[in-house]
Amino acid sequence: MNANLEGTRAASNMMIERYNQSVLNAVRDVAVNGTRLQTLNDEREMQAERVEATRFTQRAAEAAYQRGLTSRLQATEARLPVLAEEMSLLMLDSRRVLQSIQLMKSLGGGYQASPVVEKK
Repeated sequence: MNANLEGTRAASNMMIERYNQSVLNAVRDVAVNGTRLQTLNDEREMQAERVEATRFTQRAAEAAYQRGLTSRLQATEARLPVLAEEMSLLMLDSRRVLQSIQLMKSLGGGYQASPVVEKK
């Protein structure tokens, strides 16, 4: 009877240990995915500022063209950095969506983040 009790206790302790490890893994996954998402949100904010800076430069080049100070080619070329920065912003947004999905999976579904508000 004592041997049977010891075997049951050992099995119970092993199940408790597995459960505790599963909980720790789940908490770690949520923390890691949440941190990654926050990092991507911060990167997005900085990228949005870069987009605005290149747009400002592009608008200045367009204004210079309108005043006859530069060629149409120079004004058009000023759009290239804007397009590149906008593409980077879109790529970052897609990474944020994928990371949000990972966070939702870590939380077991049902997580809804508040929308990111662009600062102007």
